[in-house]
Amino acid sequence: MHTYRPKISLLLGGLFITFMFLGGTAFIAVAAWKHPFQGNPWVVCLPLVLFALLCLAFGLILAYATLLCSVSIDTDANGITSRAFWGASRLEWGEIVRFEVTGANADDFELFDRNGRRINVNPSNVADGEELMSELQERIAPVREAMLRDLRTNGATLRSANPLGPAWLPCLAIFDALCFSGAYSATFIPVSSPGDQAARIFCVGFCILIGLLLLWALVHAATRVLRLTSYSIEIRSVTFHREIPYSEIQSVSTRLVQTKDTSQTLVTIRGAGKKKLQLTSMTPNLPLLVAFLQERAGSTAALAGAEETRRVEQKQKAVGAKFLIYASPVYIGLFLGVPVWLYHNAQQRLAYYYHIGRDGRTAEATVENKSTTGSKRTEYLLGYRFTLPGGARIIHSESPVDYDLWDRTPIGSRVTALYLPQDPRTCRLTISARGEISKGAMRESIVLLVLGAVASAVYIGAAYSMQMRQIGRWKDPEPVSGMAHLNVDQVRRMKGELRTIGLARVMGIWIGGASMAILLVMCMVLMLLAPFIPALNAAMTSHHPPGVLTQGMMVLCVSALGGWMVMAPLGEAYAFLRTRSLENELADPHLAPEIVTVLQRSTTMEKNLGGTASKRLLNALTVALGDPRIVDLTEKQRRFIYQLLLKWQSAEDRTPFCRAAILAAGAWQDEPGQAALRTVARSSQLPELRELAAAAVDRAGSAGVV
Repeated sequence: MHTYRPKISLLLGGLFITFMFLGGTAFIAVAAWKHPFQGNPWVVCLPLVLFALLCLAFGLILAYATLLCSVSIDTDANGITSRAFWGASRLEWGEIVRFEVTGANADDFELFDRNGRRINVNPSNVADGEELMSELQERIAPVREAMLRDLRTNGATLRSANPLGPAWLPCLAIFDALCFSGAYSATFIPVSSPGDQAARIFCVGFCILIGLLLLWALVHAATRVLRLTSYSIEIRSVTFHREIPYSEIQSVSTRLVQTKDTSQTLVTIRGAGKKKLQLTSMTPNLPLLVAFLQERAGSTAALAGAEETRRVEQKQKAVGAKFLIYASPVYIGLFLGVPVWLYHNAQQRLAYYYHIGRDGRTAEATVENKSTTGSKRTEYLLGYRFTLPGGARIIHSESPVDYDLWDRTPIGSRVTALYLPQDPRTCRLTISARGEISKGAMRESIVLLVLGAVASAVYIGAAYSMQMRQIGRWKDPEPVSGMAHLNVDQVRRMKGELRTIGLARVMGIWIGGASMAILLVMCMVLMLLAPFIPALNAAMTSHHPPGVLTQGMMVLCVSALGGWMVMAPLGEAYAFLRTRSLENELADPHLAPEIVTVLQRSTTMEKNLGGTASKRLLNALTVALGDPRIVDLTEKQRRFIYQLLLKWQSAEDRTPFCRAAILAAGAWQDEPGQAALRTVARSSQLPELRELAAAAVDRAGSAGVV
């Protein structure tokens, strides 16, 4: 029996986000009634209450998802058992008659037996999930053939799944109501000019437009069904209907859209008359449907679909390269122009501050009002008036001051103002804090400029490499010609180099992620404790919060941004340079454990290991696996190799690595490796890898390995 236990990180993350949503619900609901708009609580209350309900719904969904993540799975030769704190469910392998597979990575299994009992299994929620995925695919292979026969005979009626489960429709409905309530509340925005009137009309119209689009999407998604009949495939809803007879299908193309964390399968069915239907991974049993459609449409449609997939991928690469090139002035302008513009404005304000102090004349002024700004940095303003000599003109203005002065200066107080004789409206108070504020803004602009310069360099590098790849002048690093044979001292030195490379690639991500996690935890704890600690509540609601609190949060924010935007790119640049210089020395079998460790760490930032540094490491590992007797990997490291094999079993550009991994798994002859080989032999779309894996499985069977 094999037990697959839940991932602790998923449980902790789910609990944390759940508490954030549920705590935010209470906070927003209370704020709705405490701060009515112009005496009418419903103007602000209705949108906030709906938003609180939306947060509550998401919180409950996440709580339910967290409970599902706490499930452990037991498998043995006879069946599968799902264990949770509320009980256990078991299905015998021989009793399973139907299954449904959905999810972005096709990893959400729902198994049904003859008696209608079912078990939900998600391999991505457990440790060693790839091994569980391989075992499930092997066990349900006979059921797949039976379901394919049933499709040929009886057809099917299917509804697309959703990542949020059955509660996604109420969430979408609440969000739709939130848009319409926002349009209602926007009608109460006070206006004082034609520009304000135009802005209010735009807000109302925009909210109504989004609400109508969401309403259409809600109705379409709630009523959308996919029907497979004896003669056609049909998608029907209240707002949409399209049908393509099998005899008119011209191509069935399957394309894998990869993101950082997931891979989404997109199936396009083209028929006569430019008819087109698209199916995603959220369609139940999508691979089974593709096999059925290709069978009914004929081999010509499958070949046309493969050709269309290659054409679409090439077109997308070309469009992506052109977009990066053409959009570079916009992005680089934002990265560099905005900080420069902010610095220039702050410098200009500081120059005016010193100019008034140097050439200005004094006048006795009276404080008229006190106010604060709503910007990211709160300014405490004193509104004042003073009379020019001779009483010919009264000047009204305002100046930012320190909070302590603002707090103890009552309305009607006498203060001293400075003004320029040639332009009396250019004035300030002698106690104005504008100088310090401008200096702080200049320092922030310099930090933003440094971050923008790094981001611009990364963007230019990405645009250049993509364009060079498109025209064939930038190729991925090729595997080294042969295996390296290093002495003991060289192996020790290279292991140190690899540890440094691995640490450099993830240090920025670790620092950024840890800083953001600490910031979120701090905010959640403060929000939960504030209602029960009066002093803390007063500090958080004060116009002048304690400096320790604001500075601590600022340090965490800067650490997060610096880790992600500065340290991570610099670490990747270091890894690129070092792997390029050490490329010929990496392909030593004794270095394989350290290379695998570096790649395991790299998946923290780069899920698909598609960067140049990762490819050089993979090339070295590919050569090192050529002698698996010398390669001494731990069980966890071998499982990582098998995970990559299962992930790339149908990727043509990863064929050399997959070939080496198959040969190594055949030599190691461990249980997870044999399960991976059986999966590749059955489901890989590359004939070479299928035959190689099948031969390895046969050799293991001859040797008595199960």
